Amino acid sequence: MLIERIFSDILKLNLEELCTLVKMIEDKFPSNVASNLQQVNNSNPVTTSNVNRSISLVECGPNKIAVIKLVKDITGLSLLASKKIVDSLPYIIKDSVDNKEFEAIESKFISLGCKVK
Repeated sequence: MLIERIFSDILKLNLEELCTLVKMIEDKFPSNVASNLQQVNNSNPVTTSNVNRSISLVECGPNKIAVIKLVKDITGLSLLASKKIVDSLPYIIKDSVDNKEFEAIESKFISLGCKVK
């Protein structure tokens, strides 16, 4: 199916390519994606608890299988799709989360030896 092939190709993108794709889609279909993209590109940490953030998995660490399962649980994707994500890091695992959820998910990844930003 065409949609599945497109999705499969998107999963292979690195973070920079994904941001470029989002920008192109945003230009064609204006939405609130701009504010989320700006937060990802912002180098200063967000400190207000009601502001949305993105969780970007940068490095997998030594426990790849557990990381794949955690990605599956967080994203709701299949194991195969989750494995493709882990194999193509960095990747935005979840977008638009508040600080409390960000810290909870971040601690799960850190406990597995991952690097998250």
